[in-house]
Amino acid sequence: MKFGYVLSIFGKGVVTLREKKGITQEQLADSIGQPVEYLRQLEKGEIDVDFEMIFNLIHQLNVPVREFFNEEFDHIPRRV
Repeated sequence: MKFGYVLSIFGKGVVTLREKKGITQEQLADSIGQPVEYLRQLEKGEIDVDFEMIFNLIHQLNVPVREFFNEEFDHIPRRV
């Protein structure tokens, strides 16, 4: 599995959670201390994300870690 694919799935999950919470890109970008363009690239899977940013997103979206990663990675096929 390519890392770019994982980043793309991650970004889609952030979009889903953000929209479920009724938060705009501008609002989330401001709350994580990043420009809107950074969040747009993150949601498109165009940039790498470090642990600090992942936990910042979890905190700002106010979701449990388990829910965050279930939402993010439910679409990735599991290897047997």
